[in-house]
Amino acid sequence: MKFITFIRSFVFNILFALCAMVFGTLVIITAPFGRNVQLYFVDRYTDAVMLSAKYSVGLTYTIEGAENVPTDEACIVWSKHQSIFECYILQQYLPRHTWVFKKALLHVPFFGWGLRAIDPVPIDRKGGRSAVEQIIEKGSERLKKGVWIMLFPEGTRMPVGKTRKFGRSGAFLSQKSGHKILPVAHNSGEFWRRGDLLIDSGNVTVVIGKPIDPEGKTIDEITIEAKTWIEKTQRRISPMYAEKAAYYEQRGDQDTSGDLKDSRKT
Repeated sequence: MKFITFIRSFVFNILFALCAMVFGTLVIITAPFGRNVQLYFVDRYTDAVMLSAKYSVGLTYTIEGAENVPTDEACIVWSKHQSIFECYILQQYLPRHTWVFKKALLHVPFFGWGLRAIDPVPIDRKGGRSAVEQIIEKGSERLKKGVWIMLFPEGTRMPVGKTRKFGRSGAFLSQKSGHKILPVAHNSGEFWRRGDLLIDSGNVTVVIGKPIDPEGKTIDEITIEAKTWIEKTQRRISPMYAEKAAYYEQRGDQDTSGDLKDSRKT
């Protein structure tokens, strides 16, 4: 069984790399034809990766809570980051959006070229307050244009069941811009584990929560409401997540510091 998983994963990783090379190149050479043409090839890249995952390793997804996706306004999407797969799911399913991510990704050959086409908000993780200010400024600009903002509040990929302090930049952006936060939970890490080239077959469950309106709420209240829903939903859809979360909590290895800190400053 492991041998079959290895072969299927090997095939997928080859296809994954080829997709990045082909469509990354197409995004670059079609730049003179405008952003819409580039975005067309970004979408086709996402489709190609999803089809490769489906037919090489048998990885698919199901959406719950589709009715919660607003159709009349752009939102700030908050999601757990367990693997790479949720990026492609959300890129394929949600309205046109861009990401907040570490600027080093822009220098990744082919993949980084495609990222530039979606007009992202690259930041320096060590930038502190300046990074938050950039997210608010650039994020607000994108939202005014109707472009959704995708943000992983924990800042990095986390193992299944592991959690850490949610960054406050997304809540600041929500409060300053007036745009709602759309919380998302999923169990992609059960199938495509962090740092693992082996991918298991299965169906990823993605749950979209009700938008969180920032009006009349502090930064901490926004953050806690979103995190509480995400963590509760993660445990509902993923027994593995609940089991591992209990293990980390028993070990005292869950980093939840700062969740309620500094509320007096907001």
